[in-house]
Amino acid sequence: MVNCIAKKYLISLFCLIFSFQEGYTQIDTIKIYGKEDLLNTVYLNSNSDYFKECKIIVGEKKIKAKIRVRGDSSRKLDKKSLKIKYNFKGRKFILNLNAEFLDKSYMHQNIAAYIYRKAGIPAFKAVHKVLVVNDVFKGIYLEVENMDSKYLKRNNLSITGDLYKAKKDGANLSVFDFNTARWQKNSNKNGDKTKLKELIVKINEVPDSGFLRFMKSNFDYNNILTSIAINSLIGNGSSYYHNYFLFHDNSKSGKWIYLPWDMDKSMGSYDTRLPYFYTSWSSMSHGGQPENPMVYRLLHDKKGFLDYKKKVRELTKTIFNKVNLLPEIKRLREQLTPFIINDLTDDIASVKLWNKEVGKMLEYIEKRPSALENQFKNYPSLFCLNNEPGYQFDRKARLNWEESITSIDTVLYHLKISTSKVFKENVIEFSNLKKTTIVIDNYEYFSFKYKDIEKYLKKFNV
Repeated sequence: MVNCIAKKYLISLFCLIFSFQEGYTQIDTIKIYGKEDLLNTVYLNSNSDYFKECKIIVGEKKIKAKIRVRGDSSRKLDKKSLKIKYNFKGRKFILNLNAEFLDKSYMHQNIAAYIYRKAGIPAFKAVHKVLVVNDVFKGIYLEVENMDSKYLKRNNLSITGDLYKAKKDGANLSVFDFNTARWQKNSNKNGDKTKLKELIVKINEVPDSGFLRFMKSNFDYNNILTSIAINSLIGNGSSYYHNYFLFHDNSKSGKWIYLPWDMDKSMGSYDTRLPYFYTSWSSMSHGGQPENPMVYRLLHDKKGFLDYKKKVRELTKTIFNKVNLLPEIKRLREQLTPFIINDLTDDIASVKLWNKEVGKMLEYIEKRPSALENQFKNYPSLFCLNNEPGYQFDRKARLNWEESITSIDTVLYHLKISTSKVFKENVIEFSNLKKTTIVIDNYEYFSFKYKDIEKYLKKFNV
């Protein structure tokens, strides 16, 4: 590793001299000026949204600007994402620069957004940029479009519509999301989230028999179907419980649409085994985030599931394949190659290793569709709990759920009960259940709960 890094430094000296003499061909440069330790100072304040004063080159002028670290968990990484704000000719500009530190191909999010746009979904624009601070090369970044009124105008979406960002973990449209505190409003910033709350209630309360009809009446059905199918194909395991947008066209169609966001953990980050129905983060130690009922219930519906599979197969033929994606990947490879050598802030020791990561993404594109088909054929079918919403536990509890259908082995069920939505405390477990009904008649199981569960359910008006 030491030899690789040393080699990278030697090559960088030559390439940087060449680049500054000839200019950064194919990739635009963002030039920032400020105090000598500007970037270090910004990094030291990475846990806050406090901006530092600086200047940015726009055309041939130095314009006053502000810079800070952006992102959530990525703030802890060695190379941090940045947000830059400035005004020019009476207009406000916001630059979102993603470090893409965990993506050693530098392409996952760029290609994911490209796929969305090719499929007709109004995804954000994404383009690689070179960052230079005080005339010193500071690495490659991916500039992602800001999701605001400018974005709405560009995509012919009504600027009077409501744009909501699923900002925090748990923004998943479940019963635990009724208070909408995890959501951020990016347009019409009057703080009113009434329509979103009403939507969440309906998503959870409409009966199974009318759910697909509800989705078609309240959502742009092609948009939601295409988005779920793309997320399955690209393996976007960091959506549905945060990192996505919902837009409500309250002035025209009255319908909701899904908009993608923050897709760096896609295109092979979770490999081809990621389940097609994955809607929340979880772990073996506890339940993680609740599932997203909008996605889960759509895939649970027989007709909805058929529509979804048809869309996956259509996208596989038309967009998500090496024939269609390879030209764009080649373009990015040619564009990025000279700068991969120079970027000493990333976690890539050599161009050879970077090319290997790009190769992994190509392999993922080739194998993911067949992996999904295998899941469609062999995975147990999705099922729902038959108990009424808000079912109250007593000293005796009876739980009943649908039978899950499978073409292979017998299905065994694992049941967890907890007073915590993330199953961190007061957890009861029942393993290897063969039947779809269980009656729990033991006061010890519920010695913790009575007041706890009742208080918890009342808190969320369940």
